[in-house]
Amino acid sequence: RPPVDGWCADACRTDNVTSMKKGRARAGLVAAVAIAALVSCADPEERSLCTAFERFQESADSLQEVSLDGATAGEAADSVEAVLGEVRNLDAVADTRYSSQINQLEEALDDLLRTLESIQEDAESDTWEPLVSDSVEDAQHAASVVTELIVPVCESRD
Repeated sequence: RPPVDGWCADACRTDNVTSMKKGRARAGLVAAVAIAALVSCADPEERSLCTAFERFQESADSLQEVSLDGATAGEAADSVEAVLGEVRNLDAVADTRYSSQINQLEEALDDLLRTLESIQEDAESDTWEPLVSDSVEDAQHAASVVTELIVPVCESRD
């Protein structure tokens, strides 16, 4: 092989080129892992299962208060939408062990929301509560199943 002059004299030898390629590959892998970690964990608290579960519980409690306050069907639907949003957030951060149960809760809340949206928006609770009682029971049951699964996990982290 002809001699190599200048800056490439040492670096262009076969053993150094191979070493440089491995170094670049390693650097690329490290960068890819670092970027993935930053993207997936931009705010660890926001992505925490227990934080999302707490938010779900708070919104579910507020939904119960709406029913007790004699809200209109429109107000109840708004509260169900808020709970549904928190359930979707919970699903986004939960691992696959909880997917089936969270999806059942989401479906029950979707059914409840569709029923409420089919009722005149300004209808008082005396009118809409009997119409949604089965959907409310389904949602409550699904919520209790999710709660039974996630509470022990969150309590063990405290």
